[in-house]
Amino acid sequence: MLPVHSDFTSNNSSPPYTLSASAATYRPGARITVTLKVKNISAGYFVGFLLQARSSSRPDLWPVGKFTDLNASLNVTALTCNNRGSSAVSQANNGQKKTVQLTWEAPANSNHGDVHFRATVLKSYTTFWLNVTSDSVKLESTSTTPTARATTAVAWWAGLLFCPLALIIHS
Repeated sequence: MLPVHSDFTSNNSSPPYTLSASAATYRPGARITVTLKVKNISAGYFVGFLLQARSSSRPDLWPVGKFTDLNASLNVTALTCNNRGSSAVSQANNGQKKTVQLTWEAPANSNHGDVHFRATVLKSYTTFWLNVTSDSVKLESTSTTPTARATTAVAWWAGLLFCPLALIIHS
């Protein structure tokens, strides 16, 4: 996620921006609000960004999920990476921004595990930070879903029915 800006390199100082998710966990297909903003008033603003969700266990893979509800008032552009529509977003203009809020939709399957959001943020054409990241958003355990609870209940009842039978056979 390196900008192609001639001979300029990324800033190695702590980024004056934060990237956060509205939830600590997600389920397949869930929607989460992602916020990129300046840390404090002295940070001023940013003019550009590139933002994606990545698998925490395999961040080298292509982006996961997609960004939704992207309307003109947000001043963002959806990007297609590796034939995955809206899998990344960028600024639509170079106006000064203090905050950008976006909606991310988790993939329909859980093959990607925990995810985090990663951004490249530009203060100017020559000043930018790579790998501004959010905390990990954990894939919610399937054992907490209603289907898993129902399956567990059925297995428990089946155990009650068949355990006495097993005792009779072994006696």
